[in-house]
Amino acid sequence: MGGATSKTGNPVAASNFVKNAIDSHKVVVISKTFCPFCTNAKNSLKSAGIDFKAYEIESNPDMNAIQDELKKITGARSVPRVFINQKFFGGGDDTVAGKAPLKIVEMSDNEEEQYDLDDPMEETGAGDDAGGDAFITTGEEVEGGRAVPRDERITTPFMTKYERARILGTRALQIAMNAPVMVELRGETDPLAIALKELKVKKIPIIVRRYLPDGSYEDCHGFKSL
Repeated sequence: MGGATSKTGNPVAASNFVKNAIDSHKVVVISKTFCPFCTNAKNSLKSAGIDFKAYEIESNPDMNAIQDELKKITGARSVPRVFINQKFFGGGDDTVAGKAPLKIVEMSDNEEEQYDLDDPMEETGAGDDAGGDAFITTGEEVEGGRAVPRDERITTPFMTKYERARILGTRALQIAMNAPVMVELRGETDPLAIALKELKVKKIPIIVRRYLPDGSYEDCHGFKSL
């Protein structure tokens, strides 16, 4: 029988579990508590201010069947599996790397619109007192690292393409999850378009934290287009 329980679990129960989990929240992470990749993905969502619901499956008697079901709908059995608005977003690497720009465009109402990520962006210093902003980190993070004063900084005042893609992806994901928008909208509905608009007027609530080889870090925010 199709619903019979085997050594791998009940496939019908597993299918229902996955469907109900995906439908339960805007952002869903199917995870295992002991999995470091799952932990990194969840921490990445938390640092971006994304509200999500995690389902830890290692104690579920249908765990293997659940992972079989995940392979059917996502192409892989591995965890984490991250879903946004009932659509598969990616695994641990996609989530941690902040690969949201293209994914958000794929999920948006304006998929045909293209965005230029090559325009240089210069830090203005605006937003130095911004508390509670999300952080995008580059370099190897060191706990207890020293903040470098602005007048002693050695890194470029320009935002790199990698940083800009991370910022836009993170912010677009926040907006897609109904985060407050920092600019006046004039008909824009695409989360990525709104994130770009915020970035251009220096109102994007995200700070780039650049870790240096000695463990110190530089916080950069308030970037503008040149």
